[in-house]
Amino acid sequence: MPHARYDCSMHPFTRFEEETQIPIEKNASFCAECYCYLCDKPASECLHWTTPEYCHCNAHNKSQYWKQQRDVALVGVLTMFNLDLTEIDTELKEGGNKLHCFLLDLWPVYQEYLKGSLLKRDTVEPCLCSCHKGKAVNHKCNMCTLNHTLVKFFNYSLVHKTVTDFLNHIDEEKPKAAAVMLLGTAKELIIHKVLPNPFTLKDPLANIKDSSVNLMTSLNVMRWDNCLLTSVLAGQNLTGVRTSKGKKESLWEALTVVQSRVRKLENDKSYRQLVRYLNAVQCPESAGLVNLRKKLCFYICKYGDFSTAAYSLIVPRGTQGSICKYFTPALFELHVAMLRLRSCPPGNEAEWTDVWAPQSGSPLKRGLLIRTALHILFSNNNLFRESKCWSSLVRMWCMSEMLSKEGRVMPLCLYEPDKAFLQKVMSSSCSILDELQRVPNVFLPQPFHKYTPSCWLSANQFGAKAVGDQ
Repeated sequence: MPHARYDCSMHPFTRFEEETQIPIEKNASFCAECYCYLCDKPASECLHWTTPEYCHCNAHNKSQYWKQQRDVALVGVLTMFNLDLTEIDTELKEGGNKLHCFLLDLWPVYQEYLKGSLLKRDTVEPCLCSCHKGKAVNHKCNMCTLNHTLVKFFNYSLVHKTVTDFLNHIDEEKPKAAAVMLLGTAKELIIHKVLPNPFTLKDPLANIKDSSVNLMTSLNVMRWDNCLLTSVLAGQNLTGVRTSKGKKESLWEALTVVQSRVRKLENDKSYRQLVRYLNAVQCPESAGLVNLRKKLCFYICKYGDFSTAAYSLIVPRGTQGSICKYFTPALFELHVAMLRLRSCPPGNEAEWTDVWAPQSGSPLKRGLLIRTALHILFSNNNLFRESKCWSSLVRMWCMSEMLSKEGRVMPLCLYEPDKAFLQKVMSSSCSILDELQRVPNVFLPQPFHKYTPSCWLSANQFGAKAVGDQ
């Protein structure tokens, strides 16, 4: 049967993480059924079987390096999107192939821009020097020398034209192919270098800054200094919608763009701006956007506004409703703990950690906390039926609101009450249980707050009490 070279039973294969210069031991040998791991063709047809700096004969599936090379060989330019191989269909491959051809065409044009050209200032703006009105240039005049000397300038207009011609044909493509082509173009434009010109050219598109704004608008990718985006981040626009010159404009971006902005705001620890952005932005891939919005309460807790964090879980948002219905038991316990402890796990991952970071903010009223926890349980049937969620709620209620000096969560400690109090609780409980067996409704006695045993103590107080007793 056809097999990969490293699985050949006739010729031994030596595995190595990364060796591309020469064949390792007998790896270059192969039988008639050996296939190249990278090219996915018979080894006899591989053009780089023993080529230095490639050496496909050394490739195998246990090496991270060779796995990456295989992904590049199979999907080409689509590797920039971090797609799983099972997600790549014919439509995506078609878009990737067209994007690859476009990038090959754009490369020499971009290199010409980087190389620059020589031009005199007077070819753009007439020389107004009074020393030679209509006469020959006076080389002793400094103004003339400046205006007529050849200087290097960088004209981006040809790059702009090449990109525009490519974008004009994308509307004819299928949705997935069009998305790949648009996002790939945006990623390519982002890495283009800004080279300053010694003077301003007449064509505004010759300037890379003006040209990039024009192209990104065509790609529906807003720059960070876009007026609508900055107003959302600053909290001046909470809806992400505005009307400019009679035209309605919405903050609508592709999921990849949204993910990139979220990652940058996370790294900058700009959690307020991140919450405003996620609340306002719209995305064609709603499932991906919902997945990002699951962390809204986490981000709000990061800057210490615990009341708003609680309301963000209670109040439904738009047609998608409350994000609570997407919670797992682990997320439920994490959110109840954050609201109870006024603390968050360090870092940007909404996961339980051993050490927590306290946040400066007003404590949440206990009534609102229990209301929030019950709302999450009753709005998500999976959580409501999960006994771990109810036990975690009780466990969190028995935790101290203060962290230890090391940032660890501590349980509340109850000093052992005296026997009189225990006897009072026992007698009252037994009478209530007996009455419940006879009638459905019973009268509950007044709480025991008038008869207070030894007080509830924190872990530190309990330790001090124990030391005093000794």
